[in-house]
Amino acid sequence: MIHALQQDGFAPECQVAQTEAEYLAHLTPEIEIILADYTLPAFDALGALQILQARQLDIPFIVVTGAISEEIAVACMRQGATDYLLKDRLMRLGEAVRQALQASRLRAEKRRTDEQVRFQSRLLEAVRQAVVAIQIDGHILYWNQAAEHLFGWTAAEIHQPDVPVVQHMYVPLKQIMNCLPTTPQNSSGQSVELVLPHRNGTDVPVLATVSPLYNEASDLIGCIVTITDITDRKHFELSLKNTNRQLTELAEQLVESRDILMGLFDGLDDGLMLLDPQGVILAVNQTLADLLGTQPAMLLHRNWRDVHARSNPLLPAPWIMDTLHDARERRGREQYHQGNQVRTLDIQTLSLAGVPPRGPHVIVHIKDVTEQLHLENLLIQKEQFAASGKVAAIVAHEISTPLQSIQSCLFLADDQNPGQNNPYLQLAREEIIRISGILEQVLSLYRSGSDLTVEQGPVSINLLLERVLLMTESARTHHDIRVDLALSPDIPPLYGSSGEMTQVFLNLIVNAIDAMPGGGVLKIRTYTRNTARLVIEIGDTGVGISANAQARIFDPFFTTKPQGTGLGLAVVQQIVARHSGTITVYSTAGKGSTFKLTF
Repeated sequence: MIHALQQDGFAPECQVAQTEAEYLAHLTPEIEIILADYTLPAFDALGALQILQARQLDIPFIVVTGAISEEIAVACMRQGATDYLLKDRLMRLGEAVRQALQASRLRAEKRRTDEQVRFQSRLLEAVRQAVVAIQIDGHILYWNQAAEHLFGWTAAEIHQPDVPVVQHMYVPLKQIMNCLPTTPQNSSGQSVELVLPHRNGTDVPVLATVSPLYNEASDLIGCIVTITDITDRKHFELSLKNTNRQLTELAEQLVESRDILMGLFDGLDDGLMLLDPQGVILAVNQTLADLLGTQPAMLLHRNWRDVHARSNPLLPAPWIMDTLHDARERRGREQYHQGNQVRTLDIQTLSLAGVPPRGPHVIVHIKDVTEQLHLENLLIQKEQFAASGKVAAIVAHEISTPLQSIQSCLFLADDQNPGQNNPYLQLAREEIIRISGILEQVLSLYRSGSDLTVEQGPVSINLLLERVLLMTESARTHHDIRVDLALSPDIPPLYGSSGEMTQVFLNLIVNAIDAMPGGGVLKIRTYTRNTARLVIEIGDTGVGISANAQARIFDPFFTTKPQGTGLGLAVVQQIVARHSGTITVYSTAGKGSTFKLTF
């Protein structure tokens, strides 16, 4: 037999066993084939075959004998023998061994395939998501246990006709399958949100991810659907929607309250004035300006010490400077000569706690009691009206940023020839208008673009940037900041709101200036790219932004500034989005930041 195998091209390594003990000693899974003589003195082929089957080893077993009847041959094959040969026909041995080995390999491959299929099936059953395989004609090929749990129908029941969940699922999936690639090349899945019925009658919102299913010939035969229960997400979205609605209502109420307070501030019969810790007049109402025969704009941003030092001070009360010095509350009455008239004024100073080392702000409350004293001839009222600290605090907070811009513009305007129509006075008037829009930032965070009624049209980005640079010239000069400007003349205009884009650039440039307290370079670029119609970069060489802060820099109410509101960049991002653009920040702590706007 060895010679016959060698002649047929085999190079066998053989082990010979003549007894059952020897056979058991050599019987291992590494054996590729067993050639057994039907009858041995102490052992026979049928006994060896029974031991092989008892060991559950899949090894081809060929019976070789000198003479064998048809009944014995049939009995050997029924017992599980692979083949049988007569010794005088060993020329067929090589072919029989080759076929037996091939059959053994095919069985091994089938076992591996079956095991892989069982493993994959166990994986699909173990996942928490529902997995469904469906043919193009709507027949369900696979329905895992998670699908049973999600919808209430078992894999056996799902094949019944008119199952509601299949009917509701098939219509949108059929539309998706019609759009899937018909071949595996460049195949990709799609996702769709559906509402599918549960067996108990309730609706289940789900996210269905659809992937194409191909047969061995690479023909599209259906799809595999991974279904995720998004009930909790839908509940959260509804809760978030309700929260946003409540926030919008609160923001609208806040704007209404602001307008009321501003009306009250200017409509009060009493005069009010707010001074910062350095004595600069931050706010003054119309009543006080009328009392002094001037306009609020003539007093704003002037230092109280300079006003008081004049030969005929507008406000003669000396204790205002004392309150600035020691933060103590003071009140009293003074005579004020206004032309030929003598007015009696009750004056009160209140200190608002500030952040060291800046010190407190001071509210000055002035009441003209002349007519009251003349008509009623009464003593000075024992109780004076208390200043509305809350009103002043809100007003100071809301108008602080635009008033700083106005201060810069008026400072520059003083250097110009009076009477000329210079750009700084025009900027000052526009910035006053911007005061009324500050609280609108809060409301705009929760409004969609369709809710906004701003005027839109072609906007020259380069011109706006130059205007904002002019607006911030004083602050840049004060901080010793140089401008590196590269504005491309070839960029197209941006269709949108000039006022909103001015707000974007002013916010980013002011932030850049704040990031360079010791001086630096403000870098501004405009250009076009193949992938973008318009690109704007505003960068600085300042302190930079930490990685943690970058992750939240566009979140509403998140700020790294001690006096910041956290609304600036949130509003900037929303304005850019309303103009169909994106904003990205690139920053390294200690090396500066760059904000890139792409439209």
